[in-house]
Amino acid sequence: MNARQQARLQAALDAQPQDQPITTGAVHRAYRAAGIPGRRTARRDLAAAAHDGLLQQHGDTNQRTYSRAAAR
Repeated sequence: MNARQQARLQAALDAQPQDQPITTGAVHRAYRAAGIPGRRTARRDLAAAAHDGLLQQHGDTNQRTYSRAAAR
């Protein structure tokens, strides 16, 4: 996950309540509000964060949610 992806995603996560699951749709809405188009961008950023261990991935492709990973 590069620095630009991390900054984008962190801004979206900061707007999300800690106790709610993180969805592609929620991140996409936050990105769109910031002028960043593309649901695919949100999906890729979430997948990269999960790959890097920053988020945990739950569920199947069309119903996937994420949660914040436990602090290391």
